[in-house]
Amino acid sequence: MLQLSGIDIRLIRLFVTVVECHGFSAAQVELNLSAPTISTHMRSLETRLGVRLCQRGRSGFSLTPHGESIYIAAKRLLGALNDFSVEAGAARRQLVGELRLGMVDALLTNKNLCLADAISIFLEMSPDLRIHISTSSPNEIEKQVIDGYLHAGLGSFHRQLSLLAYHPVILERQGLFCGVRHPLFTRQPHKISMKDLEMCDYIDRSYMTDARAERLFPSLKIYNSVGTMEAIATLILSGRFIGHLPVHYAQYWIDRLEMTEIRPDIFGFDSQFHIITRAGKSRPLLFDAFIRALKVAQTKQNSVGGGPISQ
Repeated sequence: MLQLSGIDIRLIRLFVTVVECHGFSAAQVELNLSAPTISTHMRSLETRLGVRLCQRGRSGFSLTPHGESIYIAAKRLLGALNDFSVEAGAARRQLVGELRLGMVDALLTNKNLCLADAISIFLEMSPDLRIHISTSSPNEIEKQVIDGYLHAGLGSFHRQLSLLAYHPVILERQGLFCGVRHPLFTRQPHKISMKDLEMCDYIDRSYMTDARAERLFPSLKIYNSVGTMEAIATLILSGRFIGHLPVHYAQYWIDRLEMTEIRPDIFGFDSQFHIITRAGKSRPLLFDAFIRALKVAQTKQNSVGGGPISQ
């Protein structure tokens, strides 16, 4: 049976970083190590585990089947180690350890959320606090919270799973947009009809299995589905497509007369954003601290949006 030492843990952390950087070259900056040094450490870990973890060479970097399973196990191990530190600190009522938060993209421009301010307030609570943020689709965030990779997730979730607890945060306004090159851009808004829109190619969000826009506006002709707001905005700006974006996110291009909202009276809607945690388990002290920080930040902004966060 493999007995892990401190060196093994460091090698496992290095392996996870290499995987998440998609190779040795990109991991050099993150690890502050040269590629030959990283390669040496990887060989040491492979020797220790007795399996080959990855293929590397001119063809690029890829995980072996053993590497994929070890990566999943490594993420769980590192998460458990962090959770131990958090729980040990909680036993002493101390804020220590790393909060792992997953969130959807395009949140920074949402002034009602005050996320950057909340992170600053959170980290000021204790010198022993850290935070790790990753961006992904709502479905992937839910999965990682259930699996324990993340302590919490932030986004608009279009279903509610029994394994998760959903804490409402804000409402985010969504609008239907076209770019300056699109034929509808110069049309008078009140003269744009549903028939006009049925002729347009609509970009959907791939992670929304029960897409609200599709349910509310079934006559829209879906051209393709993409996974990020930036991808949708890029396609809208090409002048060939229409699509829904958060209004706060689209404001940058609206101000530059590069994008306009189409019939907000018909095609606008609100998305409820939640912070999610695992259900049926006492909430980590770090999570409660982050919620407090978020509420303080929103109070300072004097705009809570969707109302107070549920306890």
